Amino acid sequence: MISTRSTLVRVALAALVGWAAIGHGMVALGFAAALPAILFAGRPSRRIVFASATAYYAAAARASITGAASFFPHGGLVVGICFWSASSLVLGASWSFIGPSSSSPRRSLIWRLPLIYVVQTLPPLGLIAWASPLAAAGIFFPGAGITGVFALVIMQVLALLLALPDIAKSARYAIGALALCAVLLNATTTPPPAPRGWIGIDTHYVPSPGLSLAAVEHNYRLAHRAKILAAHGYTHILLPELAAGRWLVGTKIVWTNAVSQMPVGTTVYLGAQ
Repeated sequence: MISTRSTLVRVALAALVGWAAIGHGMVALGFAAALPAILFAGRPSRRIVFASATAYYAAAARASITGAASFFPHGGLVVGICFWSASSLVLGASWSFIGPSSSSPRRSLIWRLPLIYVVQTLPPLGLIAWASPLAAAGIFFPGAGITGVFALVIMQVLALLLALPDIAKSARYAIGALALCAVLLNATTTPPPAPRGWIGIDTHYVPSPGLSLAAVEHNYRLAHRAKILAAHGYTHILLPELAAGRWLVGTKIVWTNAVSQMPVGTTVYLGAQ
């Protein structure tokens, strides 16, 4: 029997991992890999797994509250809160329904955990499962592609099977070997170069709906940078999501004029709302 205190600790820990994994840089995504161990350690009931997984996704997807309100301004925060809560509940339920119950054989995690990931990767859940622990594969096994994803899942399953005395020793050796591969990959893998002609513009601008003139001025500066890059031979110029802020009449004029002055064949990827 799992006590109420340990349940609260589990839920709080899951929420903390979700908060830490999303919104604190790419490396922080590695924290997401700990979710299966938090959910299934100690044979919890499906209700406890559901509460813990929901807390994880609610913390990880906290930005979707204001994000959804930006894309659906007429609904305001109500739409954002509904989207945030519904997605967290649905994703949390997938861990509870497919994951093992307190009486299930521990070895069933060998197929249950991969099945959870398959369900969360394919549509429709794959459209909202942005905080999937699978994202940590790129942190632990950079450059390994799909092989790194399989390696991460194997590590997670083996970590959950350490409680079985008959395979604990073999599991530790296997985890150690995979951890060594992760260290070697992180030490030797370099980021791939950008495709020829492509470049990104990094910004630190936070659009504000109440500052129309400031938004237009900001777009003038961005457009000027884009024109300089186009003049240097870049044919694909990528800007961050919502970099242009609200798509006002002045914003449209700024970018229409800027693109018309760029060489033929130049493409600017510009996010607005």
